[in-house]
Amino acid sequence: MLELEYEQVIALLDDPEHAVRPGLGKFEGNDDLRIARGLYSLTLAGECDDQIGSVDGGMWIGWIGRFVAQEDTQGFFTYEVFDTSDEAKASFLGYGNEEEEEE
Repeated sequence: MLELEYEQVIALLDDPEHAVRPGLGKFEGNDDLRIARGLYSLTLAGECDDQIGSVDGGMWIGWIGRFVAQEDTQGFFTYEVFDTSDEAKASFLGYGNEEEEEE
């Protein structure tokens, strides 16, 4: 698997001309396969700023700088990108509040 540092993943945002659309599979539904794979690699390496949930529990959600990533029970991995890390963190914390309300 392609292993990237966070700064390299951020740099890919500045190169939309070379974005790679994922086909069917784990990363489908993302805008750029390179970013999805890079973020997935970071999550496997434990490089999240924070995380909640679990794949076995229905949904795993991780905050990684300007990104919020999710992986569901079927193994699909998606991400959202935000203008700032603070915006990503606020979105991530919103997911945590939703979980507390469901309990």
